[in-house]
Amino acid sequence: MFSLRKGFFIFFLVCFLSVFAVLSASTSRLLVSIDPEASFSPEEFAKASSATLLLIEPRNPYKIVENVFLDKPFVVLSHHITEKDIGWGSTVLEHLSSRHGYRLVIFKNESLDEATKIAQHLLSMSPKYSSELTRLTVQESTRLYSLMKKIDKVLTENKVKYWAGRETLLGAIRHGGLVPWDDYLHLFILDSEKLKLESVKADFEKEGLVLHSYFKDFYKVCEVDGLPLQDHFNNTGTLPFTYPAANIFVMTLEKRKESQDVYVHSSFNFYFNWNHERFAYSQIENISRIPFGPISLPIPGSPEEYLNRMFGTEKRPDLWKKYAVEPLWDHRNEKDPTYSGAALVEIDNFAPAPWH
Repeated sequence: MFSLRKGFFIFFLVCFLSVFAVLSASTSRLLVSIDPEASFSPEEFAKASSATLLLIEPRNPYKIVENVFLDKPFVVLSHHITEKDIGWGSTVLEHLSSRHGYRLVIFKNESLDEATKIAQHLLSMSPKYSSELTRLTVQESTRLYSLMKKIDKVLTENKVKYWAGRETLLGAIRHGGLVPWDDYLHLFILDSEKLKLESVKADFEKEGLVLHSYFKDFYKVCEVDGLPLQDHFNNTGTLPFTYPAANIFVMTLEKRKESQDVYVHSSFNFYFNWNHERFAYSQIENISRIPFGPISLPIPGSPEEYLNRMFGTEKRPDLWKKYAVEPLWDHRNEKDPTYSGAALVEIDNFAPAPWH
């Protein structure tokens, strides 16, 4: 009887570990696109690699990917999407993959065998959990908290109305502080506050900070003695701002139906590329403060409505409560990360970035 129980237990354990291994492996995420000039077809790649073939409509690939992205971690598109620049150096394929949490690879000159091996290697390198992402050091996060505290002091004392958005708001709500793998601050003001903001440059300087008007309706605040950054786009030496820094976006009221007036980006560049980023009039009328690591900061009313729109999808608006997407930009070096696309990972630790 004992040997039977022992045998059953071993059998159960082997089955459990096998299932666990499959589930763990399945969370590595990769989207593959096959160039028309490649020596093999998407169908052949799918058969050789066990990737799921997604039958997409090239004019609207988002629809089919939206329906399956959580259940299909390793996919190959039935048609290659033309590498069209949709703004800020991003292509449709890059946006499609990062929007749905995939790293991206495009095959053109490789053989089928080479492509299969490369895909498997990329899958093995793709993170599955948030603990695998490159995290802020205590020194880096402490410096960001200190920067936020100084900015808040200047803006609050001068009655400049502002609030947190993007990953800064996400960190405040989901983690209670900085997102441990996000290395920037994202703040917003109304266009009616611009002159007031520009009038407090001297106050920023007293705190060891510099206010840069980077381009129309977009500002950066950074430390005077911050880390110099190379201009990788124009190869013109160093950028006018340093790391770490805070973005300050300017929002303007867009009149819609009386009950739907919203604040949208005043800058055309940001409005064109982030027209889904908006705040309801009522949200900005109901700003409140909440803890943010060792400090506090102002946030808009009903913050989850904004977070659902920015970090969720149409069918899974609350995706951000359980999953995160690895960083899309390397702010330390002000350039793209070493990977293309961005993997969706499960959050296995919700603690904020630490400080001392």
